Amino acid sequence: MFTIIQIPNPVYESAERLAQQFDVSLSELYTVALSAYINTTSKAA
Repeated sequence: MFTIIQIPNPVYESAERLAQQFDVSLSELYTVALSAYINTTSKAA
């Protein structure tokens, strides 16, 4: 699936650096981060 979202520049820039650090694409980083957030918040609910 392809989707467009707006991300504040500071968040994008930090994500870009982190993705480079872990040698993953931004897409993969966002997928992992969002999945972790969903898992964490759904367990708290």
